[in-house]
Amino acid sequence: MPKEQYRETDVARKISHVSFGVESAESMQQQSHIHVVAKNLYNQDIQRTPVPYGVLDKRLGTNSKESPCQTCGKNINECVGHFGYIDLELPVFHVGYFRSIISILQTICKKCANVLLEEDDKCQYRIRLSNPNLSYMTKKAIRQKIVDKCKKITKCPYCKEVNGFVKKMPATKGGGGNSVLKIVHEKNRGRDKNVLFEEQINEYNLAIKNNPDIQSALSANTISQILTPVDTLKIFERIPINDMPLLAMDLKRSQPKDLIFTRMLVPPVSIRPSVVSDIKAGTNEDDLTMKQSEIIFINDVIKKHKLSGASVNMYQEGWDFLQLQTALYINSELSGVPLAMMPKKPGRGLVQRLKGKQGRFRGNLSGKRVDFSSRTVISPDPNLEIDQVGVPVHVAKILTYPERVIQANIHVMRKLIINGPDIWPGANYVQQKGSAFKKFLKYGNRERLAQELMLGDMVERHLHNDDVVLFNRQPSLHKLSIMAHRTKIHWHRTFRFNECVCNPYNADFDGDEMNLHLPQTEEAKAEALILMGKDTFLDFGHACQLAATLLAGSDTHMNIDLPPPCILKPQLKANLETKGKAYTKNRELCVKDSYVIIRNSELIAGTLDKGHLGNGGKGGNIFYVILRDFGQEFAIKSMWRLELVPETYAQCQEYIKQMAEGKLQSQPGCTVEESLEAVILKELSVIREHAGQACVAELHPTNSPLIMALSGSKGSFINISQMIACVGQQALNGKRVPNGFDDRSLPHFEHHSKTPEAKGFSLEDLVVHYDGSVRNAEGDIVQINYGCDSLDPTYMEEHIRAKCPYRDEIALDGDQIRRATQAFLGTNALDECSEDFKKELKNYMDTVAERVEKIQNKFGTSKVVKEIERLTCSQLVTFLETCGQKYIRSIIEPGTAVGALAAQSIGEPGTQMTLKTFHFAGVASMNITQGVPRIREIINASKTISTPIIRASLTNSSDPRFAREVKGRIERTTLGEGLPTVNRAVIAREDKNGKATYSLCVEGDNLREVIATYGVDGRKTVSNNIIEVYNTLGIEAARVTIMSEIKMVMENHGMSVDYRHIMLLAAQMTHTGDVLGITRYGLSKMKQSVLNLASFEKTADHLFDAAYYGQIDKISGVSENIIMGTPAPIGTGIF
Repeated sequence: MPKEQYRETDVARKISHVSFGVESAESMQQQSHIHVVAKNLYNQDIQRTPVPYGVLDKRLGTNSKESPCQTCGKNINECVGHFGYIDLELPVFHVGYFRSIISILQTICKKCANVLLEEDDKCQYRIRLSNPNLSYMTKKAIRQKIVDKCKKITKCPYCKEVNGFVKKMPATKGGGGNSVLKIVHEKNRGRDKNVLFEEQINEYNLAIKNNPDIQSALSANTISQILTPVDTLKIFERIPINDMPLLAMDLKRSQPKDLIFTRMLVPPVSIRPSVVSDIKAGTNEDDLTMKQSEIIFINDVIKKHKLSGASVNMYQEGWDFLQLQTALYINSELSGVPLAMMPKKPGRGLVQRLKGKQGRFRGNLSGKRVDFSSRTVISPDPNLEIDQVGVPVHVAKILTYPERVIQANIHVMRKLIINGPDIWPGANYVQQKGSAFKKFLKYGNRERLAQELMLGDMVERHLHNDDVVLFNRQPSLHKLSIMAHRTKIHWHRTFRFNECVCNPYNADFDGDEMNLHLPQTEEAKAEALILMGKDTFLDFGHACQLAATLLAGSDTHMNIDLPPPCILKPQLKANLETKGKAYTKNRELCVKDSYVIIRNSELIAGTLDKGHLGNGGKGGNIFYVILRDFGQEFAIKSMWRLELVPETYAQCQEYIKQMAEGKLQSQPGCTVEESLEAVILKELSVIREHAGQACVAELHPTNSPLIMALSGSKGSFINISQMIACVGQQALNGKRVPNGFDDRSLPHFEHHSKTPEAKGFSLEDLVVHYDGSVRNAEGDIVQINYGCDSLDPTYMEEHIRAKCPYRDEIALDGDQIRRATQAFLGTNALDECSEDFKKELKNYMDTVAERVEKIQNKFGTSKVVKEIERLTCSQLVTFLETCGQKYIRSIIEPGTAVGALAAQSIGEPGTQMTLKTFHFAGVASMNITQGVPRIREIINASKTISTPIIRASLTNSSDPRFAREVKGRIERTTLGEGLPTVNRAVIAREDKNGKATYSLCVEGDNLREVIATYGVDGRKTVSNNIIEVYNTLGIEAARVTIMSEIKMVMENHGMSVDYRHIMLLAAQMTHTGDVLGITRYGLSKMKQSVLNLASFEKTADHLFDAAYYGQIDKISGVSENIIMGTPAPIGTGIF
């Protein structure tokens, strides 16, 4: 029996890597099908057929539905196109590699082409560059060191030739001449100009005899040589093979001589199609086609100049124009082009096709267009459940789901086929098992197709009720911007959903549009339900009950009866005691009725508010339903009773009077005016708080804005005081409104006015792996354990204490609690928990034992003691077991995209910072940059920040005189004393437990000198300049500073971000050993992937650099996989 021929399995292949290199002239010719030589596009006939051997030759592919490709014979849908090539009459510089060409010329001798290094240095660098595991960034760094070292060498160690400075010729002043892409070699560096001039005259002796005008063009100040592409090509061809590795080029993929154009590829017609115009005769051609036609035309002109023996000037002009046109073909936005040579119509070069928002990377590869999606306007529908989305029937007929025919659904599928594409529910296509063709059900005999339906066939049916879809609103600021919903088909024209879900999408109904995606596989549906599901937290009955109760208030005795359900299922009873948002420190008789007691799942006392139902605004709870009808408005007698405002005004007037009389005591480090501003700002900042407290005290409990603020639905007490009493002191950058009109803030105030009215009183590819570490796409460890404890922030709980009575057991005292805890921790019940968690658990139980002991010491042996803090052995064991179970459940799952989550968790609140600042108008603070500008400074790792502050602790913090002495040592004076980089130092006083402590706030830099100042406690001195902390105290101190600064900015704006996200951002910025900002420069030092860097910024530069170095992209990160269309190694794609 003959051996059966091997056949490859028909399975999907994944791209393992992408190699970059410089195409050689020989390789261009090998992969091309024709040699393009004709400059015309079409023949002068009636049909306007493309000219053979032209840039629109039909052998380069087809862009017409009628004519097939003359090379492969395929139609427009199947032919990918074929290349041609153009031979240039003269070599020209490649504009993309122009910097690399100059870099090589700076490295080598311009006469013997050897690298300008001693042999020992060459050997050392060859060994370092020959390391196969050398990273892309390290290779570039070594190459830059070689270039810097060669720049300092003026004489070649091998041929003793003088090597000057090589640079790009600067643009000619006045626009005359052409200096585009020209390289000049200045030989006069490091040598006497007169000696060089004499040597140059000797070289030109023969030429001067025949043409005396040459001597007038030579002078001692212009001893330089223009390196033409021909000269450069000859030099590159002479570079020794042993010196090639020192150029950091991969010789298998690129050679120095290939950086200069002698031959260029003509791309397929399919990527530059001709557009037939209906208005006028002829066609509209692509910019690339027209530019190639011009290059061929210039080629012919230069060829004629060669044959006819034209003047050197004409020959040079043709060469310059050829250089310019080839450069504009690659990059049409080239700088330094003379106005006379600028094209009338700016076209789009190859670089412009790749970069920018509409380019290939951002517009097509990273931002892909998808099938099975729809988009329309959204509108509210309170009748829908929380996890439902209403889909118009028109959309449901177009979006289809491929359902496999099985025994259980074959009858339903037959009915859908009979209904066809026009009747919902129906089907659009049928695909028989083993066939690659789909049958469109709009035409043909649907009855017969339904009868022929077999098991295993695929039916693309309409969208049905309860199908799983993904619902998304842009901009997608966090992961809640795309969630899974169940469909509910309706006969209207908009997407509808319950208004409770507005908050995660940040949606409103003023014309917003949203996207809907239909997963096409069962696996995708399962992932959507588990990973992106929207849990239903209240059914309709409970929502009605709670809304009616809150509207009625706690003073009435209204009974609301709902019809009982048909089926009763046993439910677990919950017991809870907790404080609400408006709790006023009175457990039994809370004025705001905000102490909640739940027994057996029944609300015994208290009013549920935002603190109990979640802190998401209108989308996280049922308060948005309540806000549709506010009820009656009551008059507020004290609305305009601003008793505290006149009093504080009087205090401000007193301060101004003291200043005028010279009696105002200036604060340390401040002038009298600065001291006045400080005390007034402090007083005015309290006014709004006091006024707000007075207003809230007088409001009726059923006042709608007060209910909104108390429940947490929208707004706060600050908003109420701003609406009723006063907006408050407007603080700009920590100061009152500055003077803008001749010593006054506005023209209608008096000069030098200090009164309150006059001063404005009104992180992507970071993934958790199976060893618990956080790594990037290259496998570099960013964190050993995520968040130092490997716990998922979404599972974190605090202030939770279960109520398990166990009245039949004896309560434990303090010692018994400690012994029971120690005994439980000694068992193997918590083996899977970390030692830190066990230690924290033990410390917590110690505090519980201390609390029990304090009560025992207070009340003695009274029976009441054991009822106040009752903890039995069963309760203790249950609590510790529950803690262990929750800890295991909280461990972060491998594959979690913690980098993306951290970026969303920090970025999304950042977008709200300006709004927060507006809402909290009048909150005065230190004169320090805050908000988005400060976050930008931190994340960008700015070397110079707007308000550098050093908070210096003192060795003797209780003595104000000592603080003044240290202040005098630090502060800059006119006598040369103090630190020159310090603007001023202010003594800060803080009262703790009735005891005053002093420290210094130093405005300025130079942390090292401040720490070294006598009297300053360097161990407790911190700076907000991250780069300065890094240079002074090292990378770990910089990492901690990044975390503390971001946390402080967030807290100052009333935002809470889980510390694990901030830790991950700080680790990402510092894990290489340097502080790298999240900018184009920082990312280029963090990332090794070419495609990742190209998809961010400076697309063309990264691609050309990768080709020069022969880089290999292993397609390991998220961006690279999206570009290649393969599953990213995160989540379920990590397997």
